[in-house]
Amino acid sequence: MLHHLVENYMAVKQLNSSYHIKKFIKKKKVRHEVYEDLRSQSLFYFTRIHNIVGDTTSNSLSYSSLRKNILKSFPDIPHNTIGQDYETLIRDFKNNRDWSCHFTTNEFEAEISIVEDYYENKDILYHFNVSFVDNELFRSLINYNEEELNKIEHVIKIAIQDYNVFFNANLEIFDAHVSLMGLNSLTKAEKSYDNKKTKRHNDDLKE
Repeated sequence: MLHHLVENYMAVKQLNSSYHIKKFIKKKKVRHEVYEDLRSQSLFYFTRIHNIVGDTTSNSLSYSSLRKNILKSFPDIPHNTIGQDYETLIRDFKNNRDWSCHFTTNEFEAEISIVEDYYENKDILYHFNVSFVDNELFRSLINYNEEELNKIEHVIKIAIQDYNVFFNANLEIFDAHVSLMGLNSLTKAEKSYDNKKTKRHNDDLKE
């Protein structure tokens, strides 16, 4: 879990830094594809991180679920008292996870309230091709990413503290350089999907 959390944190941190440069910041407007590239990549990584930290589904290996299960199964194990602020922070990751992974009535109602005219004509579906976004919108995305990265840093810190206490370890993080990534990097995803299908098939047989 920690490996994936740190890996995705570093990826989105490098991504945000690559866009936080003067040639974009000084412009009055930014090409929409530049904004959309940053927005979509950020959403991918943050969704992964929100799942890694806050997913509470039954088969989850998230930090929240693992910590809860360890403390429940081993009540006498030494552990950190992380405090109410961190408990709230972790719950926020769960809420963000639930919000970003579902298309809800709340989102649809908010959209209707903002662009009500768009839905007046039942015979036309518009697809908007945007050329530019205002620099203020672009900077707000970068600033939002930085705020989220700060929260993730806090979670990584307490997760490492937990790991060290639970396993009597002294975890350190090192950068490792990989010169080439090949098709074998997809093996894990394929096996994960196969495991999911096998489990679902076995569950169907039990019913």
